[in-house]
Amino acid sequence: MISSDVKEGYEKWKAIKFADVKQTLQAKCNEVANLQEESEASRKRLIEMSREFKRTTDESVRNQVAPLMKYFQKEIDSLLHRSKTGESCLLELLQNFVPLPSPDKLISALFHTIDALKEDVKTRDRTILQLKVKTEELEDLNSKAFTQRWEERENNLRFEVAENENILKDEILLHQNEISKLKETIEKMNNSREQAGQEIIDLRNKHELELTARGQEVELLLNDQEKLQNQLGNALAKNDASLDHNIAFQPQNKLVSELEQDLICKENEIDLLSRKIIGNEQLLSDNNKTHTNQISDLNTQILRFKNRVFELENLLKNQEDYHEIKQELSTLKMIEFGSSKEDEVSNSAEKLLATKNKQLQTQCTKLRTENGRLNDESQNLELSLQNANTKITKYEKQIEQLEQDIIRLQQLLPPRPEVEGISTPANTDLYLSSNDFLTELVQNQQIQQSTSNEKDHGLISILLSQRERLKEKHLALQHDFDTVKHQSNELQIRISTLEHDNMRLYEKIRFLQSYPHTSQSHILPDKSLQRYSHDYESKLDPFTAFNRKEIFSRYSRMPGTDRAIFNIGKVILSNRITRRLALFYLLIVHILLFVGIYFYTTYEMCRVNAYAECLRSFEEHMQVHHSAQ
Repeated sequence: MISSDVKEGYEKWKAIKFADVKQTLQAKCNEVANLQEESEASRKRLIEMSREFKRTTDESVRNQVAPLMKYFQKEIDSLLHRSKTGESCLLELLQNFVPLPSPDKLISALFHTIDALKEDVKTRDRTILQLKVKTEELEDLNSKAFTQRWEERENNLRFEVAENENILKDEILLHQNEISKLKETIEKMNNSREQAGQEIIDLRNKHELELTARGQEVELLLNDQEKLQNQLGNALAKNDASLDHNIAFQPQNKLVSELEQDLICKENEIDLLSRKIIGNEQLLSDNNKTHTNQISDLNTQILRFKNRVFELENLLKNQEDYHEIKQELSTLKMIEFGSSKEDEVSNSAEKLLATKNKQLQTQCTKLRTENGRLNDESQNLELSLQNANTKITKYEKQIEQLEQDIIRLQQLLPPRPEVEGISTPANTDLYLSSNDFLTELVQNQQIQQSTSNEKDHGLISILLSQRERLKEKHLALQHDFDTVKHQSNELQIRISTLEHDNMRLYEKIRFLQSYPHTSQSHILPDKSLQRYSHDYESKLDPFTAFNRKEIFSRYSRMPGTDRAIFNIGKVILSNRITRRLALFYLLIVHILLFVGIYFYTTYEMCRVNAYAECLRSFEEHMQVHHSAQ
C-alpha cells in the first residue's frame, strides 16, 4: 500500500496542529509589537540622558566618550534595522501562513485516491490476464483452422495457377500479334517520316526559288520607279522652262495643256506601280508565314512520330521479362496469400494483391497513429525538460544568492574579543570607573552584543539548513532531468525504428502497386505517404546523395569568414522579416552616407567661400586704410 516513510510523514503532519501554530505565531507578533513600543520608549529615554550628559559634563570628558557614544549609536541603529527586518519577515510569514488550509485533509484525500488507483490497476491487471488466456485459446483455434484452410487453399491455388497459365499464354500470343502490328506501323511511320523529310526539302527549295524570283521582280520594280522619278524630274524641269518661256513670249496654250495631261498620266502610272510593289511585298510576307507554319507543323508531326516509336520500344523492352513476373507472382501467392477468409474460394491475383494492399494500408495507418502518439509524448517530455531546466537555473541562482548572503553576514558579524585581542570588559570597567553612567552603558552594550551574536548564529543555522534542502532538491531535479532525457532518447530511437518500418511498408506497397490490377481499391493521397514517396525516390536516386555530399564537401572546404557570410545570408534571405529589416537598414545607411557627404561638401564650400571673403575684405582694408604705407 503506502510506504512507511510516507506514513511517518503523514503522522508528523497530523501531530502538528495548525490552529495552535497560528495562535502561537499571532501571540509572538503581539509580543514583538509590545517590545517595539518598549524599545521606542527606552530609545527616547537614552536620547534624553545623552543630552543631559552633554550638558552636565566637561568637554574633555565628552571628547573621551565621543567615539564610544558613536559606537553605541551605530550598534543601536544596526539592532533596530535587524529587529525591523525580523519583524517584517515574521509578518510576511504570518500573512502567507494564516490563509493556508491544514494539509491533513488533503493528504488523506490523496491517500484515498492512491488506494483507489491501485485497486483499479489490480482490476485491470486481472482483466489483462483473462484477455491473455482468451487470446491463447483463440490462437490455438486459429492454428487449427489455419491448417485446414491451408490445405483447401493449396488445391484452389493449383487450379487457379493452371487457369492463369492458360490465360497468360493467350495474352502472350495477343501481345506478340500486337508487337508485330506495332512493328509494321513503325515501319510505315518511318517511311512516312522519310517522305515528309523529302517534301520539306522540296518545299524549302521551292521557297528559296520563289524568294529569289520575287527579289529580282522587286529590284526591277525599284529600277523602273527610279527611272520614272528621273523622267518626272526632267518633265518638271521642262515644264518650268516652258512656263518661263510662255511668260516671256506668251506662246500657245495647247502645249501647256498637253504637258499637264502627260504629268497626270505619269503620276497615275507611279501610283499603280507603288500599289503593285506593296501588293507584292504582302504576298511575300504571306508566303513566308505559310511556309514557316508548314515547316513547324511538319516538325511537330516528326516529334510525335519519334515519341510514339520510343514508347513502343519501351513497351517491347518492358514485356520481355514476362516469365520472371510469372514466377514472382506464383511465389507471392504461395507466401503472402496462404491464410485467407472462408468466403474467398477462387480469387484472381489482382484481387489478392488488392486485399494485401488494404492490409498494408491498415498497418500503415496504425503505425502513423503510433508515430503521432510518440511525437506528442516526445513533445510533452521536451516541455517537462525545459521546465526542469528553468527550475534548476532558478535554484542555482537562489543557492548563489544564499552563499553571497552568508558571506555578507559573516562579514557583518562583530569580531570575537578572545580571538582578536580586544580589551576585556574588566579593563573597560577600570577605564570608565570615573562615571557610573558610562559603566551602565558598557554593560548594556555587552548584553546586546551577546544577544545579537546568538541571533546571528541562529540565522546562519537556518540559512545553512535551507541551503542543504535546496541542494537536495537540486539533486532530485537533476535525477529527474536525467531520467526524462533518457526517456526522450529512447523515444527518439523508437521513432527512428518506426520510420524505418514505415519505409519498408511503403516499399512493399510500391512493389504491389507495380503489378497491373483492375480492382476498385486504390490508395488515397496522404501527406505522410507523399513524404515517404519523396524519401523513397530520394533514396533510389543516386544524384541527390551525390549532390548532398558535394554541398557538404564544398561547405567544409570554405574558410571561416565565408561560412559566416554564407550563414548570415541564408538567415537573412530565408525569412521575410529579416529581408525587410536588411533592406531598411541598407536604405538608412545609404541615406545617412549621402546626407553626411552633402553636409561635408557644403561645409567645405562654406569654409572656402568664407576664407576667400576674408582675404578679399583684408585686401580691401589694406588698400583703403594702409595704401600709403
